[in-house]
Amino acid sequence: MGARTVYVDSRVREALRRGTKQVVLLGSGLDARALRFRGEAQFYEIDQPATLDFKKETLGGDLPSRLLPATDYLTTFSHLPSALADVGLDWSEPVIVVWEGNLPYVPRLEAQRLMTDLLAAGSRSSTTVVFDTMSSVVAREDRKIHTGDRTLDAALERLMAAYGDGSNMWIGDWRPTDLPAHAHIADSTDSMTYVQALYGDP
Repeated sequence: MGARTVYVDSRVREALRRGTKQVVLLGSGLDARALRFRGEAQFYEIDQPATLDFKKETLGGDLPSRLLPATDYLTTFSHLPSALADVGLDWSEPVIVVWEGNLPYVPRLEAQRLMTDLLAAGSRSSTTVVFDTMSSVVAREDRKIHTGDRTLDAALERLMAAYGDGSNMWIGDWRPTDLPAHAHIADSTDSMTYVQALYGDP
């Protein structure tokens, strides 16, 4: 998780350097980027109402984001980009969407639909979506987990079992054909490799 955060932060910083002033945190959870990048961009956070309420309460109301509560962001809104526009997001300006730690739990077809909507809403050259998937190195075709740590493997197996047979999860690497035809793939990086290159082996 730490490696993933470092990598996603690097993409957010790069977008801010290019002049992007709008950041969407899709399924934001307890993501603290709106605090860490305070004043550098307008943040929009989408998650379950209870999660956003807990976050605001914990921070004493000091959450510099526009919030979009959704019991399930895949079904609450008929068109998520329009819902974001209703709370102030300007799709004619550059946007970076951070979809971190969510995609493995989203059915592939639903993920493709939402990705298409997000990229179609703005200029193809100015909307960036940063996302992660569960590597096929970790998730084998038989949906058995093999991280090398038995405790972690068991926990992941229980998580997958909670989602039924796993067929409604996006398990394994994404393919270019999973993305909209007009999407430009700017980067495909293993986050651990990225962090090792920055800081060396632990």
